[in-house]
Amino acid sequence: MSLARNVEVQLFEITIRVLGGLLSIYHLTEDKGFLGVAVSRFDLIVQHIILLIVDDVGETLHLKFGHLLFL
Repeated sequence: MSLARNVEVQLFEITIRVLGGLLSIYHLTEDKGFLGVAVSRFDLIVQHIILLIVDDVGETLHLKFGHLLFL
């Protein structure tokens, strides 16, 4: 059996469901471990989104001006 497939996933949907699940478990159990995992996953997601935005802006500036000058 091969799990290799070329599929498109809805990252936003998966993200909110996983984070929502972790927060729901925390709410039901009051186990701060689940809250910690949810917060750390959220932090990683936000960092990744910021890097994607910065990369996109850099690419846009590079295409518009032909080079970038960092001081």
